[in-house]
Amino acid sequence: MLKKLQNEDYSFDLLTGKLLKSSKRLDFSFGAGVSKVFFDLQTFKNSLFDFEKRPLGTKFKCSSDERSSTIDCLLYLDGEYLEVRVWFWTDQIQQQLKGYLFLKEDKREHNINWETLLYNLESFPNPFLILDLKLENILLANRKLLELISLPFEDFRQGLNLSDFLENKEKIDELLNWVQSDDENFTKILGLNIGDKSPNFFRVEMVKVKIEEKEYISTNLILVEEIIDVQKKLEKANELLINLVETQKKFLVSNDFDEPFKDLLEIFIQQTGAEMGFIGRVNTERKFKLKLDAVTDFSRQSKASRGLFNSFKQRGFLFEHPDNFIEDCILSQELLIINDFPTGRKIETEIQGHPKMKNFLGIPVLKGSEVIGLIGLANKKEDFNCEDVAVLKPVISFYTSLIQVIQVKEGEIAARKELEDKEFLLTTTLGKTNDLIFILTEDFAVEYFSPGLKKIFGEDAENEIIVLAKRIFRSKSIKGKSQIKVLENYHVNDQNVWLDLSLDIIREENGNAMRVLGIAKDISEIINYQKKLEQSLQKEKDSSEFKSQFLSIVSHEFKTPLTIIKSSLNIMDIYVKSIVEPRDIQHKVSNKIEKIEKEIDMLNRLVNEILQIEQIDAGKFSLKKKRFHLNSFVENVIDKFKLGKNVNFKSSVGEIYEVYWDPILIECVLENLIENAVKYGGGKPFNLSLDIENNTVHIKVQDFGIGIHENDIDHIFKPFYRSALVGNIKGTGFGLVAVEKFVFQHGGKIKVESKKGKGTTFTVII
Repeated sequence: MLKKLQNEDYSFDLLTGKLLKSSKRLDFSFGAGVSKVFFDLQTFKNSLFDFEKRPLGTKFKCSSDERSSTIDCLLYLDGEYLEVRVWFWTDQIQQQLKGYLFLKEDKREHNINWETLLYNLESFPNPFLILDLKLENILLANRKLLELISLPFEDFRQGLNLSDFLENKEKIDELLNWVQSDDENFTKILGLNIGDKSPNFFRVEMVKVKIEEKEYISTNLILVEEIIDVQKKLEKANELLINLVETQKKFLVSNDFDEPFKDLLEIFIQQTGAEMGFIGRVNTERKFKLKLDAVTDFSRQSKASRGLFNSFKQRGFLFEHPDNFIEDCILSQELLIINDFPTGRKIETEIQGHPKMKNFLGIPVLKGSEVIGLIGLANKKEDFNCEDVAVLKPVISFYTSLIQVIQVKEGEIAARKELEDKEFLLTTTLGKTNDLIFILTEDFAVEYFSPGLKKIFGEDAENEIIVLAKRIFRSKSIKGKSQIKVLENYHVNDQNVWLDLSLDIIREENGNAMRVLGIAKDISEIINYQKKLEQSLQKEKDSSEFKSQFLSIVSHEFKTPLTIIKSSLNIMDIYVKSIVEPRDIQHKVSNKIEKIEKEIDMLNRLVNEILQIEQIDAGKFSLKKKRFHLNSFVENVIDKFKLGKNVNFKSSVGEIYEVYWDPILIECVLENLIENAVKYGGGKPFNLSLDIENNTVHIKVQDFGIGIHENDIDHIFKPFYRSALVGNIKGTGFGLVAVEKFVFQHGGKIKVESKKGKGTTFTVII
């Protein structure tokens, strides 16, 4: 334990003021004249002044306790004011004032002799020399200095400039200016061309000293390589930061990222000392891909290298499954250092023209647990190590953020492109369609209307659309509805215009209407043609009843499925545009397509049946019989309806049993009977059976639905006749007409058994 401090500079008796002690350090620092100041305590106090050269007086006051006090002031010595710091305290036990006295700046005269210098020269811990005031002659140097000088000593005879030893030649002027100044000391870190691997950096401490009453310059050199290494690292880090900022600016203002990516790669290469490298983005979502953003151009190494580099360039530096250590680095998500090529995969021999590899550093760029990029550097003079990665940390962080920003930008560009494509497709489609389309907001503002509406409403079409929509909604309740259909008649240019208008109400999740989609078809020609047909059919009813039936179907039955098909397709387009969630779109589009397919199938079958019946009635029809296996034929027809367990099919007919019938007509017979069993069967499974009796085939279709009233059975094979029990169930009243005629063409017959509410059984016998 330290108990006492005994090396104070001075000690005065508090009672008498007598000087009890004075250290030799005072003589060394202030000279022999300092003894006059320390004659006694009062003389010492009278020699102290403030910085305005006024006596300190009461400011120099001893504390009653033993705590020390400090004063910065002026000491008047030998006619000169010196800036000093005074420390003093009271020793209550010994009744003494003790303290220290220091020069704020060391202005002591270093007056030593050559003998002392020579005696201590080799004990100096650092390179040391004595120069004259002109900095021309080395008067004294120790061994540590001489060992650092690599020049032959005889060169000194020819004369050497001190600047030759300085890394920065401009510093010589700074040294000469100091020599001419009044400053005693010069201290600076300088690069000197001495020692191994020069320049080396030293802390140069130069002091003007007197040796035997003549002035010289003593120079002490302290090696500070570690400090300089830190300084160099800081300068390098600062340079890196500046380069990153400049690169970032280029990314912000550039539409083409090729140049800033090249700059970024150059930063990676410069920071590690590698000769070549690449940086790239990784996509592993569906198929592994590495897209290089920048790569060192190695095309000038050889003809094969030029060909390989150009092939990479043509495919946009996109690599799918590289299948080498690069892919291993990405999949492992770990740092890869290879310093022992060619013990790894020799890609320079596997791929002709590939640069030869000495070593490789692979750094995966991570976003959480996902690899989004890869940095590859190769052919460093020394081995790669983890310090290279530590140096690159800010650049890696910058590249990581950059990749994420680019991913967002590319996503926005792709989304914008997709939206533009959809808008172009929609605009083109709406512009070319014959339908009249308009879209209203919830407050009846017109967002869009097709050009064709101007032909109906004129130049004030937008206003007329609003008036029309408001009138319809006033007359019809829309609560809970998704669609309203109306038939509108207008007088345009002395002509009647008929519009078949459908208003679809698009609602939010909470049920509130947010858009109204209006689709109108100009059916004036159909209406007018229908009226003409009705007039013509009335006149020719007696002579051509079937013609009247056929034309009535054309004017009445064909219109409904065609309108549904067209409206459904248009609504599909609007859904695609307005509904965001993909699953909603899939569900709605699928429903619409299924509805269209059913309507088309019904319409095709109806057309075929009408044409065939017309030919039969005109005597122009001939059966196109073929041999086919009955069992498999019936099973194929059933499969078309996708009924699953809703049909119970039984057959006592052998698998290879053949019939010689017209397959097209028999298919129509089966389809109509199966469709009726599904439509009027009340959703219950129905039975279909095949049997043979006396070489006669019996096809029986039995449902358990609404049945047929006994008064209606005799009329069901008449065109357009429909039982009152069917209610709102959709039908043409023409299917059984075709069934009966097609069975008769084969020389067969059809039987009907039915009970109201119990079901119906049709038996075809051929």
